[in-house]
Amino acid sequence: MFRGGNQETVGGENVPTPLELPDLPGDPLGLAHEVRNHLGAIMNAVALIRRGASDLEALCGIIEEEASSIHELVDGGAAAALSATSRSGRSR
Repeated sequence: MFRGGNQETVGGENVPTPLELPDLPGDPLGLAHEVRNHLGAIMNAVALIRRGASDLEALCGIIEEEASSIHELVDGGAAAALSATSRSGRSR
């Protein structure tokens, strides 16, 4: 991934500067990236179900696992955001 408009010169060439995703769970961009990964697996499982896949139990298991992972990420992100807000002296 690259940031829009940010470039550096390498060997006389302008190249995009890579986007660095900070550690989860407190970073909204990193959180969105991780949620998107899990949603991709869910959408693939749904597509296979719609195409008539025979192993519905396994596909439902994938959907449940990925949804659980999203739930944990969101809960962790919310807790980190609240913690960061309280550390900075701001209240909600």
